[in-house]
Order: sequence, then C-alpha cells, then structure tokens
Amino acid sequence: MSGYPKTLVRNTVGAGRYRRGRQDKDLFLHPPSPEEIARRQIEGFNRTWAHALMLPFYQKIAAERDLPTAITGLDELDAWPVITKDVLRAHEELLWDGMDRSRAYTTSGSTSTPFSFPADDRDFAPRYSAMWSYRAAAGLAPFDGFAAFHDIHPGSVTSRVGIQANLLKQRLKDTLNNSWMFEPLPTDESELDEQLLRLTRKRPEYLVGRTYSLNRLARRAHETGILRKADYTPRYTILTSERITEEDVRIVAEGFDTQVLSEYGSVELGVIAASLPDQTWPMRVIWHYTILRADPEGNALVTTIAERGFPLINYQLGDTIEPELTGPGGTVLELGPVKGRLVDILTLPDSDDVHHTYEGWSLAEAVLELPDVHAVQLVEHEDSVTILVVAPGIDERRYRRRAAESVQSTYPELKEGSVQLALIDEMIPSTRGKKLLMVPEHNVDLDSLNVASLN
Repeated sequence: MSGYPKTLVRNTVGAGRYRRGRQDKDLFLHPPSPEEIARRQIEGFNRTWAHALMLPFYQKIAAERDLPTAITGLDELDAWPVITKDVLRAHEELLWDGMDRSRAYTTSGSTSTPFSFPADDRDFAPRYSAMWSYRAAAGLAPFDGFAAFHDIHPGSVTSRVGIQANLLKQRLKDTLNNSWMFEPLPTDESELDEQLLRLTRKRPEYLVGRTYSLNRLARRAHETGILRKADYTPRYTILTSERITEEDVRIVAEGFDTQVLSEYGSVELGVIAASLPDQTWPMRVIWHYTILRADPEGNALVTTIAERGFPLINYQLGDTIEPELTGPGGTVLELGPVKGRLVDILTLPDSDDVHHTYEGWSLAEAVLELPDVHAVQLVEHEDSVTILVVAPGIDERRYRRRAAESVQSTYPELKEGSVQLALIDEMIPSTRGKKLLMVPEHNVDLDSLNVASLN
C-alpha cells in the first residue's frame, strides 16, 4: 500500500505480530533430525492429550476405547480412533460443552453442510506463527503488502445491513494489515484486466489465493502483458488450494514472472505444510505445530500439538497425500502435491460397467482448457456426472461438439452417457456462499437446464 507506515506499525501496534511472525523460521528452514522431531512431537502430543482429557468429548472417546494417558511412540497412534467430521457431528453437544459457540471455525462448504469447530483465544498465536514460519523463511514479513484471492461472501448473514457491515469490517482489516481482497472468480476478460490493472496500482509484494483463481489471472497476464508493461512483478505467488499441479505452477510462474510457493492447510487447522523458499515441492510439514501422518490408503491424519482450546487428534482431514519423507512412527516430514479432497473423487463406470475412480479436477480440465470457458463445476450422480460450464456468449453447438471430442479422447473407456454437460450463467454457490468444484445434486435444478451427453 502506497504510504503504508510499515516500519512504524512493526515497532508499535504490530510489534507482537511482527516478532511472532519471525520466531519460527529457523525451525522451518533448519529442522533437527527426524528422531529429534519425533521426540518433540511425542512430548507435544502428551501435553495436548493431557489437556484434551479435560474436555467432555475426549473424555468419552478415551473411556470408550480405553486410551492411555500418554504415548511413548508416534506409531501408537495407529490404535487411536480416527476423528472425522461425522464423528464430531454425532457428539456435537459434547464438542461444545464449556466452549463459546460464538467463536468457531466453520468449514465443509464443499459438501454444502457447514460444520463449526470450537475456536479459542489460545489458538491465534500458534496458527499465526505456523503460517509465518515458512513465509519468513522466504524473506517475507508481517505487514508486507499482499493481495488475497479468496471468496468474499456474507457467511450466515442474510440482511443487507449485515452484509454491508461484514464488507466494511473486511475493508478495515485490509487497511490495518496492508492487504487487499480480490474477487477470486471474475466473470469475463474485462474483469480480469481490471484486476491486473488494480495490481499495478497497489503493487503488493506477494499474491496469495486459490490455484484456480490465480491460474486464470496468470494466463490473462501472459496474454495481455499488463503487468509487464507496468514493470510490476510480485516477489512470490502463494497457491493455497488442496490440489496444485506442475502445470498450475508453470502457468502461474510464467504469467506473473514470479517464484511460486505452495501452502497446504485448512480453515480448522491453519497451515500444515508449505514450500521452502527456492522450490514449490516437496512441501515441508510445520512439524512443531502439527503431527501429520497417513493411513494405508493415503488419507491425511492430523494431530495439533500447539496450544489450542479444542485440539484435533488423529483427525481425518479428507485429503489424500503422498509422503516424500517420513520419520519414526510414520510422522510425515515432507510431502508432494496433495491429491485433493476425497469429495472431489468421482466413481464412474466403463463400457463393461466396471467402476473406476477419477479426480474431479482432471475431468473438469478436459472442458476447462477450451477457449472462452470461464469456470467449471461438477455434479455427481449415481453412475454419471454433469459438467456445468460458465461460458457467456459462446457458440453452444460448437462448444458442445469440441467438449465431447475432448472428453471422448481423454476418457475413451467411460460408459456411454456417463458424462453430461450443461451451460449455466454463473457458478452455483454452496450454502456458505463459496464457489467450489463439486456441487451437491440437490443444489441444482437440472430439469431447468439443457443437459446433453458428451460420450
């Protein structure tokens, strides 16, 4: 932000955040041996578990499974019950017993069934330090100017006054933090160009947001040269989606002429792993705040070991991961690209009625790469999927023909009629207003759309 008193803020009202944001960069850059990491994580787990045993939810879990009061090795967590959102929903009264319901992390818009986790004042400091441990390692610091490409929506607020109040709070937060929020899914090229022009005016030091948003903007930046002509290049672009591909990194790096970092985490947990300064992968786990492990199917299991009002222990996040370096007891120290939410995995039949799994993004990309397509969403049915495409002004007949050719050449094995397509005017939001890849069937009136088979 032009004229933002960064040094003054860091030395006065923001001194605590500035100090906290730089305190753990050496632990991230220069971790101890895997054996020492495991030892410290065991100590952290036992502290966390002692606190958890004072909470009604974990008291019930411990009594039902006859769990010990401490562990001596991380592999002992193999016998620990896996905590999922469904388990938490089934014990919601215990979950909130003694907690403030007005403080929460609300997630799971991807299933259109939001779920809230208890939040607490104790949570902020470790979450903030975890996020900044890798950013500080890259040479960034709190109150550096940044542009964030995230969903801007009113959440549970429905009144006009409430929505305006939330937007006003966001603008105030942006002013204090030296940041700017950008709409993550502009609808046409003119809006993309306006975002690029806004970047040249604000000139943030780094960009952060979901892969899909920054991928589209980077493509447009490459096509128009708007950033290049204004002699503006962000120091870093941080991709925060669950699924980031090599192609995403290439497009973003070329479009913004920038170093790309990847960040893996979630609303309820904060940052779990992130890139080292000079590479996108492998990501290094923020091991001093989180124990990350994988079950035999590759599902991510997370245990928080930093101070937290309501810890999450052996929590199944819903992603599939590929560990690249593990330590004693299976603790994951480095991991490659995350495969994405389990709810983004489709099951479709082939011509012999044998069912196979497919990544939702891979199927979406078969039609997303065609010209003039602005956005894609998927609606899964029992034995088929409908691809919803936002492409204003497109020649529908010609596009359907090209989309059919793309799907059939990419997935020739799929059963006839298992992939359908419909054009829509704008993306369909989830219950909380987020625009996500997977759309629950009950959120879409397919009877009102012109749905046609692609194969």
